[in-house]
Amino acid sequence: LDIEGAFPNVVPERLLHDLQMAGIPNQYIKFMDRMLTDRRTKLKFDDYESPWIPIISSLGQGDPISLISFLFYNPGLLRIPQDDREDAVAFVDDTAFLA
Repeated sequence: LDIEGAFPNVVPERLLHDLQMAGIPNQYIKFMDRMLTDRRTKLKFDDYESPWIPIISSLGQGDPISLISFLFYNPGLLRIPQDDREDAVAFVDDTAFLA
């Protein structure tokens, strides 16, 4: 299972919830909340510059902390296997289900 557009489609509220459920200390959750709040971007090319565009979801593509954060996102995928003959292995946006 390849989660297409994994980083751009992360819902910040869900990530913060998943971090809390994983027992991550509150100081780190607050840090992530600050990182994911009030973000914006502009598009620039040729002679064009867009107005500021709010970023309401996503993790920063290429940001080292994004890789670590995504490991905590949607942990339920790893709980899908139902018995000892099934397993799930994940790395960032790729998940493999083994039977």
